[in-house]
Amino acid sequence: MKKLLIIRKSSEDFGGIEGQVCRLASYLRDNEIAVPALVTSDIGSIFARRFSALGLKVYQAPAGQVDIFEAAEIISGIVQRDDISVVQTHTFRESVLGRVIKFKNPNVVHIFRPQTYINNSFIPNWKKKAYHVLDYVTSGWVDKYVANGEYLAEELKKASYIKAQQIEVVINGRDGIGEPDGPCLIPGGPLPPKVAMVANLFWKKGHDTLIKALGILKKRGIHINARLIGGENTNFDAAKTPITDALKQLAREVGVESQIEFYGHTEDMAAALKDYPVLILPSDSEGVPNCVLEAMSLRKLILASKVGGVPELLTHNVSGLLFPPQNPVATAEVLEEVFVRTAGQWEAMRTAAFHRWQKQFSMAGMMDGYLRVYKQYGIVRN
Repeated sequence: MKKLLIIRKSSEDFGGIEGQVCRLASYLRDNEIAVPALVTSDIGSIFARRFSALGLKVYQAPAGQVDIFEAAEIISGIVQRDDISVVQTHTFRESVLGRVIKFKNPNVVHIFRPQTYINNSFIPNWKKKAYHVLDYVTSGWVDKYVANGEYLAEELKKASYIKAQQIEVVINGRDGIGEPDGPCLIPGGPLPPKVAMVANLFWKKGHDTLIKALGILKKRGIHINARLIGGENTNFDAAKTPITDALKQLAREVGVESQIEFYGHTEDMAAALKDYPVLILPSDSEGVPNCVLEAMSLRKLILASKVGGVPELLTHNVSGLLFPPQNPVATAEVLEEVFVRTAGQWEAMRTAAFHRWQKQFSMAGMMDGYLRVYKQYGIVRN
């Protein structure tokens, strides 16, 4: 079997990309398709420990945290010493590292699996343009872009001028995480006035938008409680400033402090979402969020900002409700619509989302997409 080296830096949290990497590695190992290994910047991180617990090899080397060429030199040594056939990267900076490794080792296949890619809210426009130019100039050292959704494939083609034949769309999939919610017990009554939000805490995820929306609704006499599920994440903040205190202060200012629960990080998402029939995700930007897939699998009513790959998961007014990002008024209006109508009026929408997850967004479907790519390069036998 050929050896596949996944390059992914460690961070303070275990997010969607890390979870997907572990599931992919398990699948490749369990089905004897390839021998996956991980190179990461901290072998003591929760990500490295979980990968290692699968019985797979973890290397420690700079990955996205120091000089690209210094990191590439170190990882190239691993590639050459252990006869690595495939290098897989998951963020733009890591893909630049993969391109340098490909330049130094031309026989290695470089697969770039972008998630949100460049057009996200926490990158300034000038930097986006610079990234797209760099992407175009160095795209010859990427064998295949495995785009996480059509929205991302279009960005690659229109902004980085990547040729269509160099792109394969493989959208995220997710196994079910628990027993789906059953029909509401009192269809003629309202839903319980509470929502859950699943996202690590950092600016741009829309926690502030939700809190402001709750403040707007309180002035209208509508009181909705919110459970914020996720830990602190300062990876995108140069000052490394925690935002929990700032969000609590904002909640005090708009008068909803008693309505906000900071649940924190959890390994049991099904338990955290139990008795919460509504999930909301008011992000400024997203890729294909795992929390939406999980909520679909649990038959939740899903409200989300219309960004990134979210519209590829949910059809507005059919399988979910979509609203513009960074807009507390629009967020409040969607919430008000949900909670002034009867619970029974949302049953068809919850069921539609659940069935769509079953048919289109399973983990098996995502793995089939990966195998389709791997077969093109002889990583997997036909």
